[in-house]
Amino acid sequence: MILIHIQNFFYIILLSVAGFAVPFFLLGNNQSDFDNLDKDDLASIEYKSWYGSLIYTYHLAFGDFNFDVFSLGDKSQYYQLWVLFYISSFTLLIHFLNMLIAIMGEVILNDEEIKRKLLLKTKLAFILDTWWGNPLKSEK
Repeated sequence: MILIHIQNFFYIILLSVAGFAVPFFLLGNNQSDFDNLDKDDLASIEYKSWYGSLIYTYHLAFGDFNFDVFSLGDKSQYYQLWVLFYISSFTLLIHFLNMLIAIMGEVILNDEEIKRKLLLKTKLAFILDTWWGNPLKSEK
């Protein structure tokens, strides 16, 4: 039941991960081209390819931070990467996961309300059955 209600949320978070992966990809390519990095440093920048930037942003959405590579080489993309990191971590980690908790809480609340209504309906049906059936009346 919960998965039905959060289906649209999954689409939104996947699009957001892909949306934040694009600037990480662009900044990773700039960092690898203009920061005078050696081969070991180039291999450690995981967001310099499309697939790597998607994986990096996916990990970022769930709190797996790796920001040591921001300060490699000449640091020409250092401040841009930190600004992007702060914006994406706030949006993906804090904002979207709080939205997910709110959606799940609303679903559970609606289920509890439906249970309460069904309980009242069952009690009312029991009262009407015993009233109109009148099982306490003695037969002659």
